[in-house]
Amino acid sequence: MAPNNTGRSGATIKDDRDSEDEYQLPHCFVKFQKSKEFVGCTSMSEAFLKLDLARAVTDVNRFNYICKVIQILVQEKLHNLSGSARRILLSLIEATVMHCIPIFGIFLPLGLDGCKELTTARLLVSDFMHGLTKGHHYGSPTMISSHQESLSALYKMITNQAMAPADSNEDTVTILDLPKECLHAILRQLPDHNSLLASAKALEALDVFSIYEGKLWEGLCRLHFSQQQMEGIFDKLGYDKRLVVNGVKVPGVVADWRHVYFESKKFFGLKELYADMIHICCHCKALFWKKLGHPCVSKTVAPAVRVTPQQFIDMMLYI
Repeated sequence: MAPNNTGRSGATIKDDRDSEDEYQLPHCFVKFQKSKEFVGCTSMSEAFLKLDLARAVTDVNRFNYICKVIQILVQEKLHNLSGSARRILLSLIEATVMHCIPIFGIFLPLGLDGCKELTTARLLVSDFMHGLTKGHHYGSPTMISSHQESLSALYKMITNQAMAPADSNEDTVTILDLPKECLHAILRQLPDHNSLLASAKALEALDVFSIYEGKLWEGLCRLHFSQQQMEGIFDKLGYDKRLVVNGVKVPGVVADWRHVYFESKKFFGLKELYADMIHICCHCKALFWKKLGHPCVSKTVAPAVRVTPQQFIDMMLYI
């Protein structure tokens, strides 16, 4: 009888491959209690490496989250970083610049400086350069000088990037050629007032914004604020709270949703919206990217809590 080669050995090989794939998922364990028997991250530099932030910056879903982390570090926490942490931060900014230039720098129309990603990279480099000139920083003067030279080279690389003129074609369909209903659907996807106001300025030649303005501001209100928060603002402004209930239209009753939005923003702030975020597992205390997951030791799906960029940095500084 021929031996059966599809039994335990095959399953073992498959399990080993699955374990290897799980091990490669970017994640790190953080310590919340005093214990000598702990295997996990002991520094910000190690956490950045284990979460693979330098490679993650090339992912469109994680780009904004990582840029926000960098922004907080260079603007508020630079003096708290060790020399090695600052070196890791510099390599992360370099990865951001290298990602933005070949993708966005070459194909921008001549004179257009509105590419959000490239502009963000320029601001991060500029803020880092400015931050190194203020206050005291850990590390030798030689190290700090080396970091400044690297940042200066990155800044020149961004500012000297050649912009190619965009090819014009009368037969090309532009956003202005779309039906108003399509434009409305696109504008509804904008995440905040800055994007909405910039789009309104770009589309001022059309009346699409004036037609749907109330609905667009209402959509932003419902995106960033809870029903209870909006009811409080409606009371303050003297509006009918029945309009807060989603989908309810009261004849003859209107509200200035733009006013409601900015009043709510003043009192409650805006939600931080990211396509992908770092989460922390409530079972094994691992930090991981939500869309990628992590190799949890729990046999069941354990709950996880979202970690904002500010919370992530606070955790890293107190590891």
